[in-house]
Amino acid sequence: MFCQICKLPLPFKLGDGLYHFEKVEFLPELKQHHYQNYLALCPNHSAMFKLANGSKSDLKRLFVELEGAHLTITLAEEPTTVRFSKIHSIDLKAIIARDANEGPVLEA
Repeated sequence: MFCQICKLPLPFKLGDGLYHFEKVEFLPELKQHHYQNYLALCPNHSAMFKLANGSKSDLKRLFVELEGAHLTITLAEEPTTVRFSKIHSIDLKAIIARDANEGPVLEA
């Protein structure tokens, strides 16, 4: 298992033999939660994505325009890329399109 940003193997395994990764919501502004809207990151890149994400306000637009597997973003004032598998990208683009076509959630 690899971090979607540094593309290196995750740094350690848990007692059950599975790798530890941090699940980070990619686009928290979406109306519904979907597992495809999460990234699997190492602890370092998880913190950077949450706390030092210079591309935060542009993520949706950048992702919708993405062609290929690597989305260029700025973390901690440095350019880097997030790798998306083809299936992950297709699924997340469909979720974004559906989210855009649904009206605002109305409270009763």
